[in-house]
Amino acid sequence: MANELVTLAAAQYPALDPNNDRVKLMLQNLGGEQLSVADFTRIKVPTGGATKWQIETAGGAEVVDTLEGVILYTTRRRAYWSNPNPTQSPPDCSSADMKTGVGTPGGSCFGCPFDQFGSAPNGHGKACKEVRLFFLLRKGQVLPDVVAVPPGSLKKIRKYLLDLSQAGVPYCGVVTQLGLEKASNRDNIAFAKITARMAGKLDEASYRNVVETIRRYEETFQQVAVALDEVHGEETEEV
Repeated sequence: MANELVTLAAAQYPALDPNNDRVKLMLQNLGGEQLSVADFTRIKVPTGGATKWQIETAGGAEVVDTLEGVILYTTRRRAYWSNPNPTQSPPDCSSADMKTGVGTPGGSCFGCPFDQFGSAPNGHGKACKEVRLFFLLRKGQVLPDVVAVPPGSLKKIRKYLLDLSQAGVPYCGVVTQLGLEKASNRDNIAFAKITARMAGKLDEASYRNVVETIRRYEETFQQVAVALDEVHGEETEEV
């Protein structure tokens, strides 16, 4: 892991400064409306084993090898669709605390038959999908992006977060670089796994600015839910 200290310059990370002209312009353009999770760009793992990220911007799609920035917040969610080929409908059951499902079947997640390996339509993974969501603040962005970590990448990302803990640093105290590597599941279907590495540790002043930014957005972050195309559309391994 990289140990170099990184300074997040206000000009490069405008979201860290509430008095930044671009931040003020965003609020002006919204006309007093409050920000919601729907306002954040969602970046998804590509299908078919592709190893480049695609980011939707106002000027069209941008393709990059890696995503780099500060993880402001992370949370996990569960989502279950009874239809093996669902449409863009909300999940039949979901959980924001990973413990209690809301919907059908609902109730405790522990012991739920859809949270068992082998309950997925392919007979390998779980029918109820677990996803980790990152709010990643990239350089030059006024708002963080939501990066969905699908089931096949959970093990690698968990290890990265544990490695940070072993090093004594919080995930929001470092610059994280997210890449993609090609893998295949037990049915020999290709998919992409997310890789993560620490690109540098924030200096004290930058870390304080990040913490203040998290406080401004934390209530909005907690409203995030899992999107259908973040767990469907490709076969992945489960951890």
